[in-house]
Amino acid sequence: MKHIVMVKLKDGALTDELVTRVKELLSRCVGVIDGFEAAEVFPNSYPREGNYDLMLEMDMQGPKTLEEYLPHRLHKEFVEYIAPSTVSRITFDRE
Repeated sequence: MKHIVMVKLKDGALTDELVTRVKELLSRCVGVIDGFEAAEVFPNSYPREGNYDLMLEMDMQGPKTLEEYLPHRLHKEFVEYIAPSTVSRITFDRE
C-alpha cells in the first residue's frame, strides 16, 4: 500500500536541510518496522498559492504495517521534528 502525506510548511521552512533530515528520518523505518519497504520525499517544484510544500510517499506491505508505523517511536521522532515547521498536512492511503 502507499501511505502519502502532504505537508504545508511555515514560510521559509522548506530548506534543503529539512528535506534531507526528513529523508533520513523516514529511511530509518526501512528494515526496522516490519513491512515498511521504502520512503520517498518530494519537495514542491513550483510554488503556487494553495500548493503544499512536501509530499512523502511510503511503500508498505499493507494496513497492518501502517498500524505498526503510526505509534512507533521512529514515526513519533519524525513528527516531533517536522511539527514545529508545519502549518497543515493531509494524508491519503491506497492499496
